[in-house]
Amino acid sequence: MHDSSPVLRTPRLTLCRAEPADAEAAHAAILASLPALSRYMPWVNPVPTGEDTRKNIARLLESDDPMREFRFTIRENRTGDFVGFIGIRPKDLAIPSFEIGYWMDTRKSGSGFMTEAVGAVAEYAINQLGAGEIRIRAALSNTKSWKIPERLGFTRELVIPCGEPRPDGTREDAVIYVKNRA
Repeated sequence: MHDSSPVLRTPRLTLCRAEPADAEAAHAAILASLPALSRYMPWVNPVPTGEDTRKNIARLLESDDPMREFRFTIRENRTGDFVGFIGIRPKDLAIPSFEIGYWMDTRKSGSGFMTEAVGAVAEYAINQLGAGEIRIRAALSNTKSWKIPERLGFTRELVIPCGEPRPDGTREDAVIYVKNRA
C-alpha cells in the first residue's frame, strides 16, 4: 500500500512513521488532552497507559495486513515537540479510497498544525499512493476536527445518524468529508 517509511515535510512539521519510542511523548499528550479526547475518541476509555500506547504502535508496525493503518508521528520542526498522530488506511483498494484520521496534543491547538499535516498526508495519498478518493470522518459535534477538511477543500458528502461511537458507549451523528483526485 505505501512506502515502508515515508517522511513528509512541511514548512513547520515533519511527519514520519510512528515508532514505539514515540510512546512517551504521545502518552504525555494524551494525558494533557484528556478532556477533549475523552469526548470523541473511544480508545481513551479506559485511559491508556504509556505501555498501552507503545504496544499499540508496535502492533501497527508488526502487522502485514494490507488494510492496516499507516500512522505518522507529527513533530514541530522548530522544537522537535510531539504534535500528534495522523493515520491513513485503505478503505477500498479498487478505487483506491483511503481514510485519514488524526488527533493532536490540545496544547498545540489553534496553530494550524493539524491542517498542515492533513494537507500533507492527503497530497501523499494522491501523489504517492494513487488515491482516487480520500475520506475524513468526524463526530458532527467535533467542529474543530471537521473544519480541517473544509479548509483543505474537501466536500461534505453526508451525515450518518448515530454513525460515530463515543467513549461513553453512546453514538452520535458522524460527518463524512471527501476529496477526489482532480
